[in-house]
Amino acid sequence: MKNYLTPYSNAGSAFSLNGKVALAAFSLTAFCFTHSSHAETVVGTFADAYVKDGASAGSNTGSSNVLELAARGVGNNRKIYQSYDLGSLTETAFDGSFLSLSVQSVAGTVSALNEDDNISISIYGIVDSTPGFTEESITWSNAPKNDTSSWTSFVEIGTNVTALGTITIDATAAGDGTLLVLQTEELENYLSWATGNLGDYYGTGATAAAGNIATIMIGMTAIDTPNDPLFRFYSSEGALAADNAAYAPSLTVIPETSTANYVFGLLGTGSLALWIRRRPRK
Repeated sequence: MKNYLTPYSNAGSAFSLNGKVALAAFSLTAFCFTHSSHAETVVGTFADAYVKDGASAGSNTGSSNVLELAARGVGNNRKIYQSYDLGSLTETAFDGSFLSLSVQSVAGTVSALNEDDNISISIYGIVDSTPGFTEESITWSNAPKNDTSSWTSFVEIGTNVTALGTITIDATAAGDGTLLVLQTEELENYLSWATGNLGDYYGTGATAAAGNIATIMIGMTAIDTPNDPLFRFYSSEGALAADNAAYAPSLTVIPETSTANYVFGLLGTGSLALWIRRRPRK
């Protein structure tokens, strides 16, 4: 059996995890998650890129080693797009799922953000029949559902775009190898819909993602003034260049029919958003 994490913490408190550090984004009394290591399915990105506004609005970054995210003012804003091919999971019901991103670096200062230097990123999924993007051609100007007038947001949120959750990061502590994980009921429902297992769940007329390819979009939570930081996450290409597959962005799903065992003692909705400081590979 593989013990994924066993935190005992209150919201906003750090806890030790096998030499790593994590920050829970919600209150809990106990959380134990064990399962057979063969039960999970890890899906890498089908495509990933970031888009940038201003003079770079027509530029493509699909081959970049990093995925950049920022809300720094006109000409310096970035959003992240990822797609995942879930075609092999169309007959699968899920008992759990999570999205993972690894920080490559954080540029700039965060002192002007707020007193605890925390910043949140928001994650969304497209829930209508919009086709997936092409990694080699996506730009700020043509990215699906991008609100080109907004530093941080997307269009049609609440109708054809659904919120999957947020992750709060201590920007002064995050660095190379910091792992961000999103595990929410909204993400699990989205993946179940994307694979055709929930019918027209979102009322858009679509009963699955186009081609069973889930499109996920990430934006910085709105801030009052254009401040740092600029987050850089490893892209699939960046993980390859770093010779560390663990840094690649991914979705992990646990089939309902697996031998997974879960023990939850939670206060709240049962959603999990956390970041983990992974030891750099030596």
